Parts: sequence; C-alpha cells; structure tokens
Amino acid sequence: MADFDPEVIKKLKAEKIPCVYGDADDGEFLDELPLNKIKFAVSTIPDFATNLLLIKKIRRVNKPAIVMVISHNIGEAEKLYAVGASYVILPHFLGGNFASDLIAKHGFNSRKYAREKINHLKYLAHRKMIGHEHPMRPTT
Repeated sequence: MADFDPEVIKKLKAEKIPCVYGDADDGEFLDELPLNKIKFAVSTIPDFATNLLLIKKIRRVNKPAIVMVISHNIGEAEKLYAVGASYVILPHFLGGNFASDLIAKHGFNSRKYAREKINHLKYLAHRKMIGHEHPMRPTT
C-alpha cells in the first residue's frame, strides 16, 4: 500500500501492513513500486491526471491487474476506461444509486431511516476518530 499522508503510513506500519510513503502523481515513485505483482489497485484520488498516470504505469507492466479509480466527470471517466481502468467510480451517481436503494428497501418507514441514521453516525464517528475526512469535491 502507498499513501501520501505520513499519519496513515504510521498507522499502517503500527498494524504491520506493508506500505510506502509517496506521491501517486510522481512517475518515478510509481516506477519504484512492484506494480507488476499487484492484483488490485484502488485510487480514491479525485485528480484525473494522477489517475491517468497510475493506470498507464500499471497497464505498462501488469495487464491483468484490476484498477479502480475515482472521477467526478463523465468525459474523464470515459478516458480513464479508454486507457485501461477496470472500473471508474463516479461518487455523485453512486450516491444517487445508494439513495434509490434505500428508498426501495425502506419505503416510507421512518423507523428504518432512523436506524440507518444511527448506524451512519456511528460509522462517521469511527472514520473521524481514525483521522479520515471526506475530500472536498474538485471544481472543474
């Protein structure tokens, strides 16, 4: 695992998870990683150019790896697919699908939404406690 946040690296090392500190938009850093051996790569970086570079670097040495990235733009998602992304997550649409699923699952039952709310607040508190924050939506 690679990350650009030294606190994340410290926590991962404390949990004995192999990791390295580096910047995903640094081609030389990516060249130092054993990309030819990975089975699955997930980038939650919302930057198109960084994801494009990551996909190209992985595909150059590892065609069968699964590469999942984030995009906030349909045209950019199509370009990421064109260079070899296995799957591109578009959070806005994913959120809409999730909301539709909740409505289908719970209908007009306010008690079920109250339970979802409690569970979601617990999840958010946990994420906050371990130092996670939701990234700002990029402006394009």
